Amino acid sequence: MSNAVKAIILVLGSLSLLAILGILSIVFLLYWSIPHVVTDVSQYSNILHHWPEKFEDPGSKELTKHFPDSIPPDATNARLAYFPGCLQAGSYFQVRFRLSPEKIRSLYQHFRAQAAYRFKGGYSSENTEKGEVLTTQFFTSDSEDRSFPESYELLVLRSEGTWHMGRSCGVAIDRAANDIVYWVDTR
Repeated sequence: MSNAVKAIILVLGSLSLLAILGILSIVFLLYWSIPHVVTDVSQYSNILHHWPEKFEDPGSKELTKHFPDSIPPDATNARLAYFPGCLQAGSYFQVRFRLSPEKIRSLYQHFRAQAAYRFKGGYSSENTEKGEVLTTQFFTSDSEDRSFPESYELLVLRSEGTWHMGRSCGVAIDRAANDIVYWVDTR
């Protein structure tokens, strides 16, 4: 084999290796730059504090004012789901936990009095079909099912916009299970 052929093979091999490394670098950067769902409950206060900074609209702070400042110390079975949004995908923030029957009863009475709309179970698309009211999906569910069971009452505190470009906030309460889900959902 001549020296020219060896040089061509060496150059082509080096270029191929550089191309493969470049493609892998791009894939790695794209993967890590796409937001992921945060489920670590210890991040709750940080997310709650920084939620309004995500939006230029000063009214976005109003969407989380019904959330507790921290997860109550007597809460059990705490779950968190936060997605900051990406491109055209909306953002959502949910925290779910279980409290004593007395506290759930008190919270239910408080939020029921404030609710603009009420639904028994369902998910955002089902409830939107019932009157253009935005709700949310059950992102903190223990299963892959994103629909709230009928045992939950969704108390919508605020709903603005349409199914493809709007925002809503509220709570979902299961009085039998003493479970509450605080949510805010933007599209």
